[in-house]
Amino acid sequence: MNDRLPVMICIFFFVFEEGTNALTVTSPTEINASLGSGSTIVLNCSVEKETGDHVTQISWMKKNETRNEYRKIVSYYQSVALYHDPDMKNRSNSISFDDSSPSAILNISEVQCKDDGRYQCIVGYINSNGIGADTRTETSVYIQVMADIPEFTIQPANTTLEKYSAVILSCSANVGRPGGIVTIWKQSHISDERIQLGNSSSSVTDTGNCSDYANLLITYNLSRSDDGFSFGCTSKNKHTNDPAPSKEEGPRTILYGEDRSYETLSSGTTPRNLEERNYESLSNGMTDTYSSIDERDLRVGEGAQYEYLGSGETHTYSSIQPTVSM
Repeated sequence: MNDRLPVMICIFFFVFEEGTNALTVTSPTEINASLGSGSTIVLNCSVEKETGDHVTQISWMKKNETRNEYRKIVSYYQSVALYHDPDMKNRSNSISFDDSSPSAILNISEVQCKDDGRYQCIVGYINSNGIGADTRTETSVYIQVMADIPEFTIQPANTTLEKYSAVILSCSANVGRPGGIVTIWKQSHISDERIQLGNSSSSVTDTGNCSDYANLLITYNLSRSDDGFSFGCTSKNKHTNDPAPSKEEGPRTILYGEDRSYETLSSGTTPRNLEERNYESLSNGMTDTYSSIDERDLRVGEGAQYEYLGSGETHTYSSIQPTVSM
């Protein structure tokens, strides 16, 4: 027991020393900025030291657009900043750290599209045990660009279409930044609700004008329930406020039955398998609805309206007598 005690004390002491020398680095998790000479990006890397820690260098780095690696923008030594990016030197200023202010600050002015991306602050230091180490933190910078009104088309462009026919819904737009998408939807004329039919899953970035372009193409099969609906598209991104830029086409009329006219329905004339056709009979001047006409009789029911056309005139009445035989 006495042989094991010193070993246990030594292990406990080692863990305690490591825990008391953890230097902490913080920076903003996310920064949103707009384009223009009046906009700025402030990258602030703050250090919280433990007793005995000595910071030797702080660097701000930016991730390359095409490779998974970071390039150094500026290095900070006590009271001195050294730039590695000439363009950044011309449109930014730096505040280095010292004993009274343990922060390295990079102020970027005249914000450009290429400033969008991921930044990393790396702090090199020597701990109280004289061991060199480094720790780091990351900041995502998003350049905000407004979404444009989308271009939206329906093919065929007819406003009257057959039930079960297919239409091609096409939408494209500069959706801006960040996280832009286009959404295709339909909407009834009696409701404010837009029923979503699909979202774009990817976009193409144009770094020249700081824009993201999204496209969406949907083949949609019409049904009877789409009668009176409009179709449209919305362009938006993470920072777009409602109402988002939209383009709408419609409403569409959906044909879901046959329209036939009859001058007379007489004995020996039998309409077969008729659905939703208008007929009239003689009665008291009001209109009722009936479900079907079978091969012999007009039967009282619900769901469709029938007409009887006689003597060259059209009259609407409340009922068709069960005794009328076709």
